[in-house]
Amino acid sequence: MQKLYTAEVNNDGDQYTLTVTDHRLATTETADVPKHMVDQIPMLISMIRMATR
Repeated sequence: MQKLYTAEVNNDGDQYTLTVTDHRLATTETADVPKHMVDQIPMLISMIRMATR
């Protein structure tokens, strides 16, 4: 299986940073995100799983 994208969220105190790497294009983008968006990530993953069944 080939990785297309990877994503990670890092926390530095009260600051959250999302890092997304596109392995096909060899690019990485980062964005500061609020905590309420980070808290929604598990729900978004569940929705993706349900959509692919």
